[in-house]
Amino acid sequence: MPSLDNGYDGYNPVTSIVRYQPDTDSMLIFFATGKLLEQELTDPRLVEVKYGTQQIAVELDMLATTAQQASYRALVIHPELAFSH
Repeated sequence: MPSLDNGYDGYNPVTSIVRYQPDTDSMLIFFATGKLLEQELTDPRLVEVKYGTQQIAVELDMLATTAQQASYRALVIHPELAFSH
């Protein structure tokens, strides 16, 4: 089931990120700390959704290495812009 419909499993007590990506006309959504309040591994998720839809283009499920390990941030890096100066 997509992260957008996961209810509590997608809940994040630490602020995550939602950002529009103009180059792909999509929304980047990072669910940073799923299950942080549980005594188990957190499961951050990174999702890209086509803008104006609920169509998931990419969904990456990750798993922390220790219990209650908080993820913090996700961002898109464009190497051609970062190293052009």
